[in-house]
Amino acid sequence: MKTTKKVLAFVLALVMVFAVSAAAFAEDPNYDTSVTVTGVEQGNTLKLYRIAEASVGTDNVIHYTMASGLPAAYDTVDEIAAVTDADAKKAMANAFAEAFYGKEAAYSATAGSDKKAAVSTVAPGYYFAIVSGDADAGVIYQSMLINAVMQVDGNTYKAHDPITVAVKSETITITKTENKAADDDTQVDATDSYNLGSDISFTISTKIPNYPSNAKHAEFVIKDTPNGLEDALSTVKVTVDGTETAAGAETFSVEASGKGFVVTFTTGFAKSHAGQSVVVTYKGKLTGEVSTAGKTSNTAQVTFNPNPFDSGTDSIEDTDTQQIYGLVFEKVGQDDKALENAEFALLDADGNAVKDKDGNAMTCTTKKVTIAGEEHTYVWFEGLAAGTYTIKETKAPAGYTLAADTPMTVGETVSTADNPATTQRTESYYSVAENTVKNTKGHELPETGGIGTKIFYIAGGILVIGALLLMTVRRRKG
Repeated sequence: MKTTKKVLAFVLALVMVFAVSAAAFAEDPNYDTSVTVTGVEQGNTLKLYRIAEASVGTDNVIHYTMASGLPAAYDTVDEIAAVTDADAKKAMANAFAEAFYGKEAAYSATAGSDKKAAVSTVAPGYYFAIVSGDADAGVIYQSMLINAVMQVDGNTYKAHDPITVAVKSETITITKTENKAADDDTQVDATDSYNLGSDISFTISTKIPNYPSNAKHAEFVIKDTPNGLEDALSTVKVTVDGTETAAGAETFSVEASGKGFVVTFTTGFAKSHAGQSVVVTYKGKLTGEVSTAGKTSNTAQVTFNPNPFDSGTDSIEDTDTQQIYGLVFEKVGQDDKALENAEFALLDADGNAVKDKDGNAMTCTTKKVTIAGEEHTYVWFEGLAAGTYTIKETKAPAGYTLAADTPMTVGETVSTADNPATTQRTESYYSVAENTVKNTKGHELPETGGIGTKIFYIAGGILVIGALLLMTVRRRKG
């Protein structure tokens, strides 16, 4: 009997041991969840920094292990939970951003074309989310806290429901515009109202990002790269929040960059004027080379820190264009053959001489060109604003009369052809006259010594002889 009791006791002990062992080796519940942040531009990166790790203790209570290096004012969950005011939340977010600057994130993900950045497995706890604008999208994202702590499920816990949150963001934009015409300050991003040599007024509009006061990086630089412009730097004016502001050690510098310029704001000024509008205006003379389409382009760029606690920068730009045109016609004699040595001037709609980029009245002398073995003479003018012009012959070739004035129109719909006289290049911004401009020969007196002079002498002699005969006859009658 005693033996039986000992065996039963031994078996019971084994059962208890196995029960304890099973409990000891049983897997802890999986409280991992997923985090998806929407509104993230493709290519931008989500980083999750752990503030506190959450776990369920043997007392069935959630316990937190706080990350090291947290701001002193927010180094417990209770202190974090106590922040409810919007401005206080913003200050806390800035403090966390500064604390996590340069540290390795617990999780990261890059947004795809659906503008979502997703981490499929996130351990339970509190996280600080930072989205970095690494894809030149001109976006600054607002950092945020994410609660991924396990949730109560009856008398136990379960993983937090999958988390999807939309990130708030600020888009930094830049626009480059110009006055529509010399007498029209309507802002446009493309115009064809200026001749080469004209002064054009330009405007660059952007704003300073909402940099926090504790930002480690607050770069804000505006660069303008003109193509075919001159004299821009000396006319630059900067207006901040509606007030014209002078360059200086505490505001910004303006320096030349090629034929353009760079406006570099100080870190202190950018922080103290966070979120304020910036307008840069200047004038430039349109004097440079144009593309084969007759265009010049001018680009403005703004560079800033999408994450003010990271040294990385983002740049966005905008471009405006100026379109110019040309006109060309063929010059011939009355035999429809090439005719050289004719000179022409160009007049605008008011009859005034059109000036070139150097301020001189435009003139052109016929130029002979051989095309497919045939000789042609052309006259052309280029660098013109849209409009109707008058081509006036000012000097005809010897032996010819001046041709009648010829009107021609240039503009977007009519100036799409190549200039046949410039065989070395191909354009697409010329108006080509359908008809030739023809000179006719004048009515000239024959040269001295020809019959023309003799006939007058002969006629004079006959008249004298006739008069003498008439006088003789009258005397005899008398």
